[in-house]
Formats: sequence, C-alpha cells, structure tokens
Amino acid sequence: MTMKDFLLINDELVVLKAAHKAERNRRAAYKINAVILLDTGWKFKAR
Repeated sequence: MTMKDFLLINDELVVLKAAHKAERNRRAAYKINAVILLDTGWKFKAR
C-alpha cells in the first residue's frame, strides 16, 4: 500500500478521533493525528 492509497473506513475514523481526544500523552496524540490527517489527504513530507 502506498500513502496515496491510504483510506480509513468511517468506523475506524470515529475510533481514532475518540482516541486522539482522550490521549493524554502528547507524543501518542500526534501519532494518532498523523494517521487521521493522512486519511483527509494531507501529504507526508520528509525532512
């Protein structure tokens, strides 16, 4: 799978958004948010 083929089903997105909101560890929350953003079409840019 390439990043351009990355899609989440609605149930997965709902679960991830709830996990992101509940997560108290900032680093883990950023990782969850990165997955959510990939689903919305954001592109990964290497440094």
